[in-house]
Amino acid sequence: MAKPVVFLFPGQGSQYYQMGIELYERHSGFRSWMDRMDRRLYQSAGRSVALELYGSGRKAGEPLDHLSYSHPAIFMVEYALAQVMIENGVYPDIVLGTSLGEFASCAVAGVIDWETALELVAAQADVVQQTCEPGGMIAIVSDPAMFEQTAELHKHTELAAVNFHSHFVVSGTAEGIRQAEAYLTQTRTAHQVLPVRYGFHSASIDAAEAAYKPYLKGIKFNRPQVKLISGLYGMGITSLSSDYVWDAVRHPIRFLEAIQRLSPTEHICVDLGPSGTLANFTKHLWKTVSGSGVYSVLSPFQKDLERLETLMIRIQHA
Repeated sequence: MAKPVVFLFPGQGSQYYQMGIELYERHSGFRSWMDRMDRRLYQSAGRSVALELYGSGRKAGEPLDHLSYSHPAIFMVEYALAQVMIENGVYPDIVLGTSLGEFASCAVAGVIDWETALELVAAQADVVQQTCEPGGMIAIVSDPAMFEQTAELHKHTELAAVNFHSHFVVSGTAEGIRQAEAYLTQTRTAHQVLPVRYGFHSASIDAAEAAYKPYLKGIKFNRPQVKLISGLYGMGITSLSSDYVWDAVRHPIRFLEAIQRLSPTEHICVDLGPSGTLANFTKHLWKTVSGSGVYSVLSPFQKDLERLETLMIRIQHA
């Protein structure tokens, strides 16, 4: 019996200009889905993600941190890539999203349709920008216990995610992030300031909640048609409240608990995000290497089409 396939959908932090450009230029299915969603976004919000990603002349190394584009771009790339996989016979048995990636996870699982998901993503970006003060997020390569043990971290930021035994993320206001970064630099602690202008998964985005939740009223959230493991709750769930897509970006990410519901000997995991971040976290947790059940497609270093074609063949013959 073939191993169950898990689609992984990460959120903010790993996006970049030109992400998916090779597929957009050379894979008709991916381009078709991207253009279809881009037209919908342009009709409703008056902006083109495809033009910003691929036609603005910005380089892959430049931060894609304007929420009006980064929010829908992440969803669109992940959902388009998922549809390419499905249209080529690779179906998910399980979906697992974290933070903004929960929108793609829910759409692929049939909880909401992609049109609704895209509208909610774009609306969330607008509301956060209109109501919240700037903030940020930092990924830290160290034991997560460091957070509680270090006043310069827990006094100025909040713990946003624990990804594995030596990697966690903090979030907060611009000043809180500045102080945390200064401490990390001073102590030579490996870290990366993520390309995110707001402190998701912390109280610094609370101002957006009241303005965003009216968008959720009247939207029907169906029972998942595919097994859904929640990055918000860290376990499988069979029903979602209308507040779920807000709570998923406000509360801490429980990826470590969520991925522990799976097994390296029983599952194949495919990261459909821009940089393979969840695949990398999973490899650390499962102590595995490339080619042994954990894969990604997109990379800032390109060769996405070759990686996609190889992966689909590998899964179909597993």
